[in-house]
Amino acid sequence: IGPLWVKGGIPIESVEGETYEIRNRVTLCRCGKSKNKPFCDGSHYLVKENKLNPIDSLRIEHGHIKQMLQVLKKSVKIPEDQKMAITFLKEYADKLHHGKEEDFLFKEMSQNKLADEIKQIDILLEEHKVAREIIKNMSESVGIENEFKKYSDKYITLLDQHIDKENNSLFSNSRQTLSENQLGKLEVGFKEVEENKMGKEKIGELLKILKSLMNKYLN
Repeated sequence: IGPLWVKGGIPIESVEGETYEIRNRVTLCRCGKSKNKPFCDGSHYLVKENKLNPIDSLRIEHGHIKQMLQVLKKSVKIPEDQKMAITFLKEYADKLHHGKEEDFLFKEMSQNKLADEIKQIDILLEEHKVAREIIKNMSESVGIENEFKKYSDKYITLLDQHIDKENNSLFSNSRQTLSENQLGKLEVGFKEVEENKMGKEKIGELLKILKSLMNKYLN
C-alpha cells in the first residue's frame, strides 16, 4: 500500500550503479507502475490493491493529511504553493476523507446507539465544520503571509488532535462495535466515493500535490 519511504539521506543507486541525488527523504515505487522509477509518482493509487479493512484505509488517509500538516508547519509563503495546499485540504482531507467518515463511518457507528460513541462523533462533526471554516479563511488569505500562517497554524492545531482522537479512540472502538455487515457497507461506500464521487485519477493527482510540496519543504 503506497510507496516505500526512505529517510536519512541514504544513497539510492540505479541498476547501472548511478547514484541519484541524495535527499533527506524519498519515496520509492512499490507497485511497479511509476513512470519515474525507482521513485513513486502516485500511480499506486490507480492500481487495484489487496483488500484493505475500511478503517485501515482511513488511517492511511490520516497519514497523508499529517504529512500535509508537516508541510504547513514549514511556513508556506509562495502563493501558488499555498493554493496547492488548500486544494489538497479541500479535496483530499475534507471531500474524500471527511466525506467517508460523515456519510458512512459515523452513520454506521451511530446506529449502534452507544452513548459514548455518539458523543464523540458529535464532537468530531463539529471539528469538521470548524476545519472547513479555517480552510475558507486560508483561501481568503492566500498571498498575505502573516494571515495565511495564522490560519494554517489553527488548522494544524485542530487537525493534529482531531486525527489523534480518531486513531487512538474512535477507530479502535469501531473494530469492536461494528459488525462484519457494517464493515462491508463501509467498504462499498468508500469504494463509491473513491471511484465515482472523486475518481481514482483525481485522488492520484492530489497525492502528487502532496509529494511535490513534501519534496520542496521537507527535504
